[in-house]
Amino acid sequence: MAPPSSLTAALLIHLLRGGSDLASVAATHAKLVKAGIATPLSSSNHLLAAYCRYGAIGCARDLFDGMRDRDVVSWTTLMSGYAAAARPRDAVSLLRAMGCSGVRPNAVTFSTAACACARLADAELGRQVHAQVEIAGCARDTVVATALVDMYGKSGGVEDARAVFDAMAAPARNAVSWGAMLAVYAQNALGNEAVELFAELRTCGGGMAPNHFMLASVVSACAGMARLGIGRCVHGAVLRLGYGNNDVISVALVDMYSKCGRYEYSRKVFDRIKQPSVVTYTSIIVAAAKYGRWTCALTLFNEMLLRSMQSRYGVAPCPSHYTSAVDMLGRAGRLEEAFELAKEAQLEGNDALLLWNSLLSACRTHKRLDLATMAGQRVYEFNNQQDVAAGLVVMSNAYISAVVPNGMTIRVMKNLRMCSDCHEVFKFISAIVESEFVVILLGLLSLHAPSNSATATDTVYPGNGLAGSSSKLVSNNSKFALGFFRMDNKSFNYATNPYTYLGIWFNKVPKLTPLWSANGESPVMDPASPELAIAGDGNLVILDQATRSVIWSTHAKTTTNDTVAVLQNNGNLVLRSSSNSSTVFWQSFDYPTDTFFAGAKIGWDKVTGLNRRLVSRKNLIDQAPGLYTGEIQKNGVGHLVWNSTVEIESTGLWNGQYFSSAPEMIGNTDNITTFEYVNNDKEVYFTWNLHDETAIVLSQLGVDGQGMGRRLLCLAWQIDQCEEATT
Repeated sequence: MAPPSSLTAALLIHLLRGGSDLASVAATHAKLVKAGIATPLSSSNHLLAAYCRYGAIGCARDLFDGMRDRDVVSWTTLMSGYAAAARPRDAVSLLRAMGCSGVRPNAVTFSTAACACARLADAELGRQVHAQVEIAGCARDTVVATALVDMYGKSGGVEDARAVFDAMAAPARNAVSWGAMLAVYAQNALGNEAVELFAELRTCGGGMAPNHFMLASVVSACAGMARLGIGRCVHGAVLRLGYGNNDVISVALVDMYSKCGRYEYSRKVFDRIKQPSVVTYTSIIVAAAKYGRWTCALTLFNEMLLRSMQSRYGVAPCPSHYTSAVDMLGRAGRLEEAFELAKEAQLEGNDALLLWNSLLSACRTHKRLDLATMAGQRVYEFNNQQDVAAGLVVMSNAYISAVVPNGMTIRVMKNLRMCSDCHEVFKFISAIVESEFVVILLGLLSLHAPSNSATATDTVYPGNGLAGSSSKLVSNNSKFALGFFRMDNKSFNYATNPYTYLGIWFNKVPKLTPLWSANGESPVMDPASPELAIAGDGNLVILDQATRSVIWSTHAKTTTNDTVAVLQNNGNLVLRSSSNSSTVFWQSFDYPTDTFFAGAKIGWDKVTGLNRRLVSRKNLIDQAPGLYTGEIQKNGVGHLVWNSTVEIESTGLWNGQYFSSAPEMIGNTDNITTFEYVNNDKEVYFTWNLHDETAIVLSQLGVDGQGMGRRLLCLAWQIDQCEEATT
């Protein structure tokens, strides 16, 4: 085959410039070099542009260095390639070399160099480029001047940017120029100047209508100043000009309303967007988290993931996807997430029934009776449409597994009655032996099974206390338990700890999470020796069974020895008269440790001088008091304090709805809690209560004074449904 002519080569390179395959460009270039064909300058420039377009900046530089003739297009093309490849300093260096070569830069060259300086945010280097622009007589060019405005703005030279902008003749200022100057003010936190310039556009802009970049810059400026009034006026202009669905403006509006304390407006703007992008989702999620809408933030995040499933991977979620995801989350123990996803899945008929049955089975496995109840209600809704018998059986078994103590008889298939341990044996043996043999074996097992007839109580009576770690008190609603415990490797994966404490924890949460401990400073060394009893003077005491010495006491001023200790439904341990329940001598709520119980008070009793405050643990194992305290001072201000002396954070004063330093309290209860603040002549305190007393909510001051505790003291109230405690 004859070698291609120069004209053929030029045509081929023109075609390659519009191609989309770097390999073909390199292959064609290799053929031209091998054939020894000298390509025209314009064709070489096209090939140079192709290499830069595909990011092959090394190949582009090799081609450039091998060119015998270079014009302004050659130099500018390679400069643009360097800038696009995130090598702006090389682009500026090329401008210097261009001056030495005798080739005069044009307006495109200078605008490219100015953009490179903007990426470097180097004002001094930018001024050198500006000087060359003035010498070359390109300062009045609109493109170059706009690039200089942008460069100075990103380098912090706001006054220089405005000087360049003012030097532009009014007819030369286009929408890009005005938008660049507005962006300079917004990016440098000069909101007032941005608003003034936007107003100037109406009088000096020659009737120019603002575009979406200008509007986004002004909205951002309003956000920085928290100027809600002006922001709403700009929002009105946005709607009138038809930019209501623009992503750039929507993100700015969401941010502006959020910073102005109007989360509801932020959400309304977001809800009007038909196809929100990842950036828009991120903006509203940040706003929701800022104002304590944790549930909304997580819901929006999951919604974003579902949208990306279709937009990014082209897969539309179907019923099987939802059911599989719910089943996966349920098996992993992430039941709250599974429940929220099940609620979001708008399924019908048998698909919905399969989904809720899957969640119900997971709730039974993990003994989450609260979620199982709600899932069971969803299953029962299909009673007249589908066969729900399987789901109801699972629901029944869930109740049995969650609330029946070991040893209590349960009803199983065919009306056989047996204890839960025997039922486990029955499951495995029934598959390999005859039923008659199983019945006989079960009888033998029942005869030799250890007795477990003791019934948990919520009260310690004189002469009838708790001994060792095998017994405990359980509140009447079964929510709280009190007994002796150790923070060993079964709880926190630490080495076994020899110390034993008396404490209160959530009764039905599998992972022991102490909420209150009595003897943090006086632990028991022998886990088999402690006894909780009513002493002769009526006080509640921890005794060493061997020596009968008192390890801990309530030290209450009792007026009778006829007292009882009761674990109440709210987790408060109360020492009271056995004949008059209103006569209370001592209560654990007056001596909190690191947990703020619902219904408890944090604050001062101005009559007795009692200071109820949260005290962090020494560490995750040692229940002794730590370095951090959370308290309401006598002036009514909440403080997080280190080592009893150094104030770390302050809540500010209560304004009737929230503490002044925590405005996010307004929208952070999610219909779970209510707050109450009292300050009178007798006491000053803060408390909170649950709408649903069965809900399990954990609010603790961390051992480092941070995490949930820090949020708690700022009263931003991170409410967790015991996610950590149940893992």
